Amino acid sequence: MLLVSRRGEAVFMTTLCGSDKIEPAQASQFITRTIQAHFPGPIHTFNDFLIEIQKLLYQMFMSNHRFTHRSDEAQSRLVWTTTARSNFYHLLYNARKNTEKVCQSADPTLWREQAPTWMRRDY
Repeated sequence: MLLVSRRGEAVFMTTLCGSDKIEPAQASQFITRTIQAHFPGPIHTFNDFLIEIQKLLYQMFMSNHRFTHRSDEAQSRLVWTTTARSNFYHLLYNARKNTEKVCQSADPTLWREQAPTWMRRDY
């Protein structure tokens, strides 16, 4: 599958280790940035995002990227969802590890003020 960004850069969707993933990093980073911008509050998995938010994030991705073959768009939602889940998991993992390091404590009750800015909102 060939995915082309609106800026004209070629982005390939390839099969890696038996699972689909969006490559190169620019497309994956776009997904991560949109997840951060629409973080709904305390949730633990990507599936906890409201379906409407997931649809919005996918539409934002598709408005920024297009496929060279129309038939590839059918599989794009599955590949996008897989990549978004993985990226969200890594976002939470990195936030936890970085906050733990800054606070110099494994106690999550001490981390509230040290969370990344994209997580620190009044809910």
